[in-house]
Amino acid sequence: MSFSNFIENHILDWLLNAGSYTPDPAGLYYLALWIGTPGEDGSLGSEVSNANGYVREAVTSFTWDAAVGGIIVNGVPIAFPEATPSGWGNVTHFALFDSGTWGAGNMLMYGPLQGAPITIASGSIPRFGVGAIAIQLD
Repeated sequence: MSFSNFIENHILDWLLNAGSYTPDPAGLYYLALWIGTPGEDGSLGSEVSNANGYVREAVTSFTWDAAVGGIIVNGVPIAFPEATPSGWGNVTHFALFDSGTWGAGNMLMYGPLQGAPITIASGSIPRFGVGAIAIQLD
């Protein structure tokens, strides 16, 4: 898992320059699915197309278990809408954004999906069980 350049800069400013970053007061962020590694600024790979039923899935602070050993995982299942009519392709990564609008907002962090990439075909409903999305700082 990696932080994006956007959030790294905010953290450094907050720690060393008395800068600030105001997270969403409701703790609301959006999980995006990615084909290929997003990269620090989201310019590599590509988010799943905003067609075929895909939308970013809202997640809140209640989605995550307490961090242990520098790792936090989803504590509740996360489901996306049904992929239709032609599927979403071979998804390899996730990213968290501060906007639910496709192609908008700031990418905060990204990482590979646990296990093998997932091919999301037409008619499938992508689901991630408890612990399937892990965010780790080392």
